[in-house]
Amino acid sequence: MVDDYAARVRGATDVLGKLFNDLVAQLDVEQGTGFDWWVGEADWKTRVLIADYLVQSVHGTSASLCSAALAAREHAQVRYSRQVRVKGAIESLRRRSVRASAEEFARAVFDAPGDRERDLRAATSAEHALFHLAQAFDRLAAVLVIVGGFRVANVETVDWKVVPKLLSEFGASEPPNKPRTEPGGSPGRALQVDLLEPLTRLGDYGPPDWLKWLRETRNAMTHRPPGTQWGILLKDRTIVHPLFQQPKWSTVQTMVYAARPGLNGALLQEDSVRTIDGLCDSTVELIRDLTSAAASCWERRRSEPTLIAQDGMQWRDVEPAKERLEFRGFNDGRMLNVPPGGDLHMNPTDARRLAAARIPDAARAKWFT
Repeated sequence: MVDDYAARVRGATDVLGKLFNDLVAQLDVEQGTGFDWWVGEADWKTRVLIADYLVQSVHGTSASLCSAALAAREHAQVRYSRQVRVKGAIESLRRRSVRASAEEFARAVFDAPGDRERDLRAATSAEHALFHLAQAFDRLAAVLVIVGGFRVANVETVDWKVVPKLLSEFGASEPPNKPRTEPGGSPGRALQVDLLEPLTRLGDYGPPDWLKWLRETRNAMTHRPPGTQWGILLKDRTIVHPLFQQPKWSTVQTMVYAARPGLNGALLQEDSVRTIDGLCDSTVELIRDLTSAAASCWERRRSEPTLIAQDGMQWRDVEPAKERLEFRGFNDGRMLNVPPGGDLHMNPTDARRLAAARIPDAARAKWFT
């Protein structure tokens, strides 16, 4: 049985799940070299790390979509409960007073017990939904880079910003000094072009600049102070809470430089629930198509490994950072009191990943030789 919030993103998560299962099944458990069909200059340790990061990123993209869907559902539920209370408060106020003052109206609509908590829950759930939608694209970027065999240094640090840059190389009049795509006219380049093709028609998935707006809003919510939260009472006695049209701008910039004066130019002309639901739908459709393209690209490379070599530059350092954090939590350094001599139980997928990475028992020693 699928939860209702997860059902709304199944169009993408089903495709991601199939790719995930196929990748895990193809891991080289016998030799521990990532994917045994990969050709290139990467040593076995680098190949293992890139392969497992690919598997992890596919699963992480799906997890982000589910988290976004859950947050979107909570946002809609909180907004609905707020609407019910507002309508009730207005009806009660009008029964008691023919002409209520602005102060009486504000107290009735905004200052009842629980109102501030509901507004905070609505704001945080909106942030969570937008955060996880943008996170899904950041995680998918690593999938596209690895599956496409792009020559990107250190896939660990890759986020969505790199993907439009890769796309722009296809249309460049002259190749850059350090091209990250396959040579123009080569079969490998054609494969990479097909992989990113859905991004050339973003208008098929939503209104103009929907993906840019999503990423800029997530970044603003993460790194910038919040703008004014607007609650607008409509004629039907419902309150809408629109999001800003220009997420990078400050509140004053918004009110001064908006395309139209007043709130009509500063805010999206719809409630945040409608905006977030639309972004969920657009994201699911785009990630579904990009994942399908990634699966096709992967199988083509697997059948013809020499089309695109898997470059070891995608993983910079095999060993983690030399600086190790000393933080051990707040338990004064004490270890968890687990039963002695117990077995480690894992699901088969994670067990296979560790086996393919030469982790269990004596095989782990090979990482230090």
